[in-house]
Amino acid sequence: MIPLLQLNKTLTYLFIALLLASFAFARSGQAVTPEPDLSTGEPNAAAGQLANEDQPNRRAFRFNFREMRQCASGNVTMGGELVVTFQNNVQRKRVKPEFVKVTTFNGTARSGDRKLKAMSVDIKDVQASLFGLGTFKIEMIVIGPALPGGRPLRFRVLFTPNGYRFEDGLVTHFMPLTSRVICKLTVAIQRDAHRGMCNCGTKPGSS
Repeated sequence: MIPLLQLNKTLTYLFIALLLASFAFARSGQAVTPEPDLSTGEPNAAAGQLANEDQPNRRAFRFNFREMRQCASGNVTMGGELVVTFQNNVQRKRVKPEFVKVTTFNGTARSGDRKLKAMSVDIKDVQASLFGLGTFKIEMIVIGPALPGGRPLRFRVLFTPNGYRFEDGLVTHFMPLTSRVICKLTVAIQRDAHRGMCNCGTKPGSS
């Protein structure tokens, strides 16, 4: 069982390495990735760039997508920006994502023109190797009001796997992937929405 798990991790790092290699080739010569025009691109898109030219370990993560969801009785659109901050562990010689924050968010459930709200965001399943490659998952919880006679909306939005490369304690490449939206209706989320609760910036495992 253990050799099989090690093989799966090796294949994961190899896959991310190939993605980052192609990503680096396409972006070569650019110190800062220009802001992508996601409004006219693919219906589901994500792009990573430097949040600050002087802070390579702070990366902006823009996304824009539209999906059909039965629980929302139609299309759901979400767009915005997350900022991921990486931290260098000198002793272990690894760089890992430490903090993620929602900086902008816009979302709509088309049926009833209901506005959606990002309630929380978290980093999960972080893996970083001694070879300068890492992966992690971003989980964002989004809520929305109910249709008359219905129940409030709750979406679990997953961005996974997000790959990155680091060297000498600094992130050199960051490649977020497109999202997966999971519907989940709960009574508790309705209570939280009325209270106006929002946890829009968390460290890994703090949720």
